[in-house]
Amino acid sequence: MIFPLSTPGQWYLDYLENGLWSALESMGILWPLIISLVIILGALALAFFVPYPGSSN
Repeated sequence: MIFPLSTPGQWYLDYLENGLWSALESMGILWPLIISLVIILGALALAFFVPYPGSSN
């Protein structure tokens, strides 16, 4: 069963034992969701703010 750890000390111990990704998951942060949103927002920013080549009229 996965449950959020309650203190930064426990997060640090989890980091030492299992690595960074496990510690971030233990903090209760939905990292895959956040990473996906950043990628989607980056693609939208490129679509809106980078001018289309050849349309400099």
